[in-house]
Amino acid sequence: MNFRKDDIDFLAEVVVSHLVANKKISESNVIVHLSGVFRRFFSKEIEKIEVRKNEAGDREWNIYIQREGFYDLLPEGFFHSVPKKLFRDREETYEEFRRHREEEKTARRFFMPVEQEFFKYNVSREIFEQNFFYSPETIQEFIDFFDLDKLELDIYQKASLFFILPHIPKLSGNMKLIETCFRIILQEEVLIETIYQPSVIQYDDSYSLLGKKILGSNTLLGSSYTDHNPGLIIQIGPLAESSSLISYISGIKQKVIKRLTELFIQADLHVIVRIILNSNDSEFILGERDYESRLNYSTNI
Repeated sequence: MNFRKDDIDFLAEVVVSHLVANKKISESNVIVHLSGVFRRFFSKEIEKIEVRKNEAGDREWNIYIQREGFYDLLPEGFFHSVPKKLFRDREETYEEFRRHREEEKTARRFFMPVEQEFFKYNVSREIFEQNFFYSPETIQEFIDFFDLDKLELDIYQKASLFFILPHIPKLSGNMKLIETCFRIILQEEVLIETIYQPSVIQYDDSYSLLGKKILGSNTLLGSSYTDHNPGLIIQIGPLAESSSLISYISGIKQKVIKRLTELFIQADLHVIVRIILNSNDSEFILGERDYESRLNYSTNI
């Protein structure tokens, strides 16, 4: 999907932090005007940006933001008098509206210095987060903490995991988003399907010995246990390159899928992974390539 700049709802702190970090503007020359959230539901946060020169001749960046200020958070009675007349004619209504507008402008100007300090703090925090999270040292610490080096991911896959993992609690249970994450990291088509077929788990019939059996796991009446939890089928493919099939069966791609399953799928769900070859390589051919004529993968009855 292609995005135009006009389609993106930029956060004001992000825009200013990038300009300040790249020394395009000075933080002291940025003035924000908070105008409430009445138009926020059908407009972007940044309404407009005006560049003016102050008395010293320096350029000032006036940013008008659709966001609540102190005026919007405090009770209305702090700023406007209660009308004494219940019924007013047109002239009186217009005069009251004009007076309220002037009182609103005065109140917003009164709180503007405090709001500037809050905004500058948010800009400083945004700059700190950008420097911290984008530094190679932080990314390497992240890779070491989650033990991603052994998965042999490329830089795109590592970067994708780096930005996705903090949001895992929000993704929990949303199979469509999890499906998208699998697709981004594996760089293959992925389809996750929920199945509600009970699975039977078999146990050995040996005698229970003290110290060698686990209560509630293999100390059950009978030799089997029926799991009624739903299961998941993770279908990967058709593969862009069928030569990677062996890696999905017993190689590094299998480790990647196992790690992604541990991160994104809850532990009590039974997971079945299904690999689909592309149409050109799914026919039964006696060839020298590893994925050709492999029983149950490219040769099905």
